[in-house]
Amino acid sequence: MRTIFAIMLVAGVLASIGSPNVAHAFVGIHEDPTACENGISLAGSKKGLITDTIPWNIVQEFTPIPENLKALSSICAFALTTNSVINFSYEHEPTLYRPRVYNWVAGTRQWRPVETTMDRTTSTVSATLDSQRGVIGVFIDQRDAYEGIASWYRHKRYPTGAATNIYPIGTKLRVTNLDTNASTTVTITSTWTNKKNERIIDLVSAAFEKIGNLRAGLIPVRIERI
Repeated sequence: MRTIFAIMLVAGVLASIGSPNVAHAFVGIHEDPTACENGISLAGSKKGLITDTIPWNIVQEFTPIPENLKALSSICAFALTTNSVINFSYEHEPTLYRPRVYNWVAGTRQWRPVETTMDRTTSTVSATLDSQRGVIGVFIDQRDAYEGIASWYRHKRYPTGAATNIYPIGTKLRVTNLDTNASTTVTITSTWTNKKNERIIDLVSAAFEKIGNLRAGLIPVRIERI
């Protein structure tokens, strides 16, 4: 019975995103056909959610994944009885990128990030889905950008300088405070000798003040090459 419903679920979702033919949708199951069933759960409940794993060849044909996104989970069709918070397990990968739940938007034919909270210790993300039916997956965005913690230091010679081990000296970066969305532009003027540094960037105080309070000391940021 579950197999019959799973076929109806995926076929229905693919049809809703404009699939001209789903007859071959169940050939070549992607990795583990039970990955979505075992990897997704409702927060605080085991009822009201049905999922099924979409074969990878069907994903690439009907919900193509752009080059900048890397999947950390199987791609899943889902049906909810009500909008709810889901917990989604993903494949752990040491990275500075932040795993997020993405939802396939049929109207624009794009993967859209959903507001996501993350627990790296359990390789689990949580997200509130705004629809009761669709296609989702866990991805990292591999564009030339990183997210992490920034600190500051004083340097009179380079008011817009910064230090990092990620980019070479001379690289211009946009640094955005993830809490306030304030941003500034800096140039990498030095690198660290301490390879155990857990921060992704240190900003000269003048640059740090443009996006955060010096008293805070540390702020969550996104850095991207410009």
